[in-house]
Amino acid sequence: MAKKSGNSTDLFNANKRYGIIENNKGNHEKAFEYIDISKKIAREDLKDKNLETLSIFLKGKFFYDYGKYEESFDNYKEAYNFYKDNNKRMALLTSNNIALIENILDDQKAALKILLENYQNIIEASKTNKNAYHDIDHINTLLAISDTYIKYGNNNTDLKNSLLDSAEIYNNIGLEKIQKSNDESGHIYFLAEKGIIDYARGNYLEAISQLNHVKNKAIKENNNTLFQSIYYYLAASYKELNDRENAITYFRKTDSVSKKNATNYILLNKTYYNLIDLYNKKGNKKDALKYWESYQENNRINEHISNVVKTSIKDHNIENLEEEIKKLLLTKEEKETNYSIALIVIVILIFLLLIYIVYSKKKTRLNQIKFDTLLRELETKKNAVQVKREKKISTLTIDEEKVQKILTELTKFEQKKQFLDVNCDLAFVAKKTKTNKAYLSKVIHAEKQQKFIQYITNLRINYALEKLKEDKLFRSYDIKSIASELGFKSPDSFSRAFKNKTGIY
Repeated sequence: MAKKSGNSTDLFNANKRYGIIENNKGNHEKAFEYIDISKKIAREDLKDKNLETLSIFLKGKFFYDYGKYEESFDNYKEAYNFYKDNNKRMALLTSNNIALIENILDDQKAALKILLENYQNIIEASKTNKNAYHDIDHINTLLAISDTYIKYGNNNTDLKNSLLDSAEIYNNIGLEKIQKSNDESGHIYFLAEKGIIDYARGNYLEAISQLNHVKNKAIKENNNTLFQSIYYYLAASYKELNDRENAITYFRKTDSVSKKNATNYILLNKTYYNLIDLYNKKGNKKDALKYWESYQENNRINEHISNVVKTSIKDHNIENLEEEIKKLLLTKEEKETNYSIALIVIVILIFLLLIYIVYSKKKTRLNQIKFDTLLRELETKKNAVQVKREKKISTLTIDEEKVQKILTELTKFEQKKQFLDVNCDLAFVAKKTKTNKAYLSKVIHAEKQQKFIQYITNLRINYALEKLKEDKLFRSYDIKSIASELGFKSPDSFSRAFKNKTGIY
């Protein structure tokens, strides 16, 4: 352990560094000793609130890695209350980590609310201040969003396909972004998500192939944090294929690595349940009973954590809401002075509200008719028999074979929903369709009878209409979040495009 003498700043940094090293090794007790010393040095010797809060933030991370979500949340909450007014980037990182806890505790809706708002903040900041957030913040937020959508899909049968589509979109954006940064270690996480999405879609052989590929990469990179998820989803895939021996092997490995590394109690519950089921079917009552005891003990821990931490997070959200409300409340004296005026205003507002309700209901009915008509048109186009394109004389100065190739690549581009990328301009699409900007622009204009911008916008709006029809969660988003998911650079540009296309605000 670092000695308590010498330069205080050097001592702070040394203890912080040793704490991180020990935590990465899985030596959590030593990690906490080091980080507590760094916190004490920051508070008593350096009297530096920023450094003290950094120690609190790291302690929250150590507790999270250790599976102690109650203690992790307490530290993150304390750090967030300081960072929200003093450090935008650290506030985002801390709230992202709170969202990760919510995701683990199966409150995906609450987690997504935080993560999507943070993602939008990163996108907006990149336009005006590229140094506000780091690339790693962008990448980690994308990974967290993808993982949350996967878990949400697994827990929601009705919206499963739509939620997994969203998971895949964010995972693909993350894969593309991380490939540019040459971060092989971070790349593994997005590849693992791809395997988990395959499992969730019922593509078990593809999931096994992908997860084995990721497992080998994780071993090569000495990345131990992913093994619990890799082993669990390998086991679950083998079980679905009725390969009981491999399923048991990997479920047992899931249990084993959970004791050495981070502990996800909900995942462990599923692991023990599956082991009980598999051993029962084999007639091995001894091992079935062994894992039944593990299941009961783990379930007690899980219920305690879920109840305590969910309540704490709810209280934390209420505290933040109360702070905002306090800013809007009038003082007692102002209330008394303005009571009479307020009463008159309320009467007028009620009258106006009644008029508005009548108008709004009428407008809603008309909009619903328009919306249903648009959906029917989309469905008709989707189900229409594709007529083979005739070779024709046109003003295009491009070889017919090249035109056909570009159209084929455009079809792939549309199927992969790459038009949702925020960077989707003419150069981006030309690269995806393996042609140049001039050829692409001419083919879209001649074959799609649209300008490039109109073509991309129509694809996005048609996608939005389908999501609004099928995805309850998507319908609950605000305009800002919908615009971001569709690849629009601002809510205003999305609103204008939607109105121009549909006639509906």
